[in-house]
Amino acid sequence: MGKISDSMKMLLDFEEEKELPKLQELANKENAVIIALIATYVPQKVSPSKSIRAELGITEEFGVETLIDQIKTKIKKPKKAYLLLNSFGGGVMSSYKIACALKNSFDEIVVFVPHIAASGGTLITLGCNQIVMGMLSNLSPIDVQTYHKGMMVSANSLNKAFGKLQNYFKDKEEADAPYPYIALMKQIDPVIMEEWNALQYLMDKYAKNLLKKGGYVKQDADNISYKLIFGYDSHGQVIGFDDAKDLGLKVVKNTQYPEHWSLMKEWLGKYMLKASASHVIRYIIPERKSKNKKIQVGGEKNDKKQKRRKSQ
Repeated sequence: MGKISDSMKMLLDFEEEKELPKLQELANKENAVIIALIATYVPQKVSPSKSIRAELGITEEFGVETLIDQIKTKIKKPKKAYLLLNSFGGGVMSSYKIACALKNSFDEIVVFVPHIAASGGTLITLGCNQIVMGMLSNLSPIDVQTYHKGMMVSANSLNKAFGKLQNYFKDKEEADAPYPYIALMKQIDPVIMEEWNALQYLMDKYAKNLLKKGGYVKQDADNISYKLIFGYDSHGQVIGFDDAKDLGLKVVKNTQYPEHWSLMKEWLGKYMLKASASHVIRYIIPERKSKNKKIQVGGEKNDKKQKRRKSQ
């Protein structure tokens, strides 16, 4: 704990931020740890024909674990964190584990979303106490994405398609149905259907647990989770501030945090065009007040008192 191994350094894009003094001043003033988890907009080229874009996965899991270890070497019980989040999502399991690790490490988390926290990024925001959004900020639905015939599709779409076929055959004999419908029906595997349903149930469970950690009451958590998983037509649908507010999420406008918002956008701008295959992880820890200075100030006061006594 404390020292990062060489192998981990090679794996992670992780370091303490030391080039933005205004953010350090903010951390000191509010006694808050400030964290950035940024998926950049430039994928990392790994071969002449292949590039990899940052997704929430095992690299980010180890990165957040390392982050928390580093913070706790300097602050045993950190209470408040400001989180800059820019993410297109990733693995459900990784997103959930990262969200839990962060929330279990801080009493209060305020997350800033200057641009996008989609899919797994949205899942992370559910465990936060406040979500700060601006005019271009967006969250997204969290319906499970799964591979089907070499394509990534929503489990909702697959279930809806199956439901339509069921309704079609509800009052028809197989002999009366057109061949394309019969062929489609025969392609459906009930075991796969059950797996898709299980994945959606698991996402619902994860979302409700994070919402509970974020301070939502059970009824609100149930409603929000259901709408985020089943209430949208497409996984890529934009959920802006007004939509998020209507959902019941704890969103506030960026105008409530003008200084913080400006600094967070500046921080995002520093890394957004960096080529990276993983999320950029940066952090700032509030500096401790020097005890020596306090002793010195007290000493000066005592010297003045002694001089006055002598003059008397």
